[in-house]
Amino acid sequence: MRSLFSLFTLLISLLLPFSAGASQVSLTPTALLGEPTTKAHAVTLINSDDMPVSYQVTAYQWLQKDGVDQLVNTGDVLASPSIISIPPKGRRVVRVVRVSGSGAVGYYRVIFKQLPSPPIENGGRSNVSLLVNHSLPLAFEASTPDVRLSVSLSPDGSGYRLTNTGTTAARVTNIGPASGASWREGALGWVLPGLSKDIPLKPEHRASALTLTVNGQPVTLTVAP
Repeated sequence: MRSLFSLFTLLISLLLPFSAGASQVSLTPTALLGEPTTKAHAVTLINSDDMPVSYQVTAYQWLQKDGVDQLVNTGDVLASPSIISIPPKGRRVVRVVRVSGSGAVGYYRVIFKQLPSPPIENGGRSNVSLLVNHSLPLAFEASTPDVRLSVSLSPDGSGYRLTNTGTTAARVTNIGPASGASWREGALGWVLPGLSKDIPLKPEHRASALTLTVNGQPVTLTVAP
């Protein structure tokens, strides 16, 4: 009898109408940039929703291995507070503080992980909030850019590998052939100094020379054989 009741309850829950929506929270700034001696940044979270939204805030060291981003646990950077709730139509500020490694170049990601809220019944409809996480880049580097990029086919043939032998990060936003329209536009990732980043592309997107937008400036590179 209990199993029949459980099955009946499940069927009823599946038949009930529900709506799902993502929280309407914006963060500013969207990138945290400072010199190696910078101590802290402030991030403002603005909640345009009618419900409170909560986040857990954690910083990770940002590395790249074999062309892929990697995040590693670190105690170098802490968020205060690390758990924050933004009231409806309100705003809150999180301080991101470097507590170790001051004076050294370093790259991190600050992850704002949205915490689940209980579903709310609204006139027979179950409102379910979709969780939306935010990832902000955090860079401690020289204010004068020193980017030296080279490009080759990625080892698995899925696109191109960008390698940065400079001392500051390359922020890539567009990529395409040197003599044509861009294949991909918008944020494509960072290439950290001394490391490589793979940019996946469709198989037909191949050229002997590429034009990229790097730190807001167009750059043309010859693809290494």
